[in-house]
Amino acid sequence: MKIGFLDCIMNAADVYSVASKVASERIASVELTRLTSPDVLKIPASAKKLFQGGADVVIAFLTAVEEDHEALMLVYEKIIDVEIEYGKFVFFCLVGEDEWKRREDLPAVAEEKLTAIVDLVAKTVQAPAELSQAIGTDAYAAFAQMTAAALGGGGTGEPAAGDEPEFGGGRPLF
Repeated sequence: MKIGFLDCIMNAADVYSVASKVASERIASVELTRLTSPDVLKIPASAKKLFQGGADVVIAFLTAVEEDHEALMLVYEKIIDVEIEYGKFVFFCLVGEDEWKRREDLPAVAEEKLTAIVDLVAKTVQAPAELSQAIGTDAYAAFAQMTAAALGGGGTGEPAAGDEPEFGGGRPLF
């Protein structure tokens, strides 16, 4: 399997070596091809380039800050077009700035998230029937909670305690 690893020059850390280690441990005969996007909004074009280079799937790793929210929403919309055009998937692995306290902690957080993403990639590409059977179960609840945490929620669909928006000058909604 050929996985395109897409990161961004604006990321807080370079975790390609972590991604390479996780992929080789979790998937037999995997080839990881790296491409670094010049900014978040270029992720769809960079994913296209990886697919054109023969990638079976793309993992986009981003360290996100609150100011990236609107750009990420645009990227998510555009990435659907890329997935439809190539008939392949782009998996996002987001690490929010609130998930690590020191820069030295980031590789460990990234490894945990990349492990979950690589496992999901393997099931999606190598065993889609098994993945389809898991729909509607809590088999991927931890993955959903992890993704929601990166986007600023608690993973349950409900705001976390203290996350209620304040109107008239309080915390921003995103």
